[in-house]
Amino acid sequence: MDRLATGIPVLDRVLDGGLPPGSVVVLKADAASQSELFINTFCGVRETQYVTTVRSTTTVERGIERSDAVDTESVTVHAAHDEEAIERTAAVVSELDTESTLIVDSVEPLERTDAETYRRFIDDLMTRVIDAEAIAILHAVRSEHDPENRVLTEQMADLVFDLRSRVTGTDVEHRLIVPKFRGGVIPEKPLKLKLGESVTVDTSRDIA
Repeated sequence: MDRLATGIPVLDRVLDGGLPPGSVVVLKADAASQSELFINTFCGVRETQYVTTVRSTTTVERGIERSDAVDTESVTVHAAHDEEAIERTAAVVSELDTESTLIVDSVEPLERTDAETYRRFIDDLMTRVIDAEAIAILHAVRSEHDPENRVLTEQMADLVFDLRSRVTGTDVEHRLIVPKFRGGVIPEKPLKLKLGESVTVDTSRDIA
C-alpha cells in the first residue's frame, strides 16, 4: 500500500514509509510540550485544512509562517470556537480534498459535546477521510481531567502518537511512543527525538 509522508523522516521510516491513506491519528501531548512543532511539520507535506478550536486563526497562521518547512499557501486555517464548533469542523471535513491533511487543534472542545453527537462526528470524519484517502490529525492535549469522550477518540483512531517529555539533569528528553497502529506494526521502542527548529533523531546515548 502507498503511504503518505508525515514530514518527519524518522517517523516515516518506523511506519514503513508513512501513514496509510484514510488514517485518523491522535497526537497526545502535554500542554507545555513542543507538540505544535509536530503539527506544523504535518502541515508542510501536502494541502492542509487546519481547524483551530482554541487559538485564533491569526495566531495559528503566524506560527505556521515561522516554520521554514511549511508552504503557507498550502494551508487554510479555519476557526471553530463557539458552541457550534463541532458543526463548523464537520463542514470542513465534508469538503476535504483527496490525499490532503486535516488537523483539528485541539480536539477537546469537540470531545466535550454529548457522547452521541461526538460519536456521529467521529464516524463521519472517518468515512470522509477514507473516501478521500486523506489523513486526519487530532491534537489531544492531556490534562488532569480529560473529557469523557477521549476514550472514544482513541478507540476510533487508527494510530495514536504519544509525545512525552521529561527533565533529566540539565536536559529535556522527548520520546514519541506509538501504542496503537491499526493494521500496522507498532515500533518496539519509543523514538528519542530532538525538538528544535525541526523534529530530528536524538542520537545521544541513554545513561542509567
